[in-house]
Amino acid sequence: YHRQSELYRTILKNMNIGFTGMFTIECILKIAAFGVR
Repeated sequence: YHRQSELYRTILKNMNIGFTGMFTIECILKIAAFGVR
């Protein structure tokens, strides 16, 4: 948001990367377990 601190921006960026990575790993594991139908 407007005038956010650099720390807040860094935390949001890192959390976004972390959640995206977890989602990607979850998708890969589900596809590996159940296969593509």
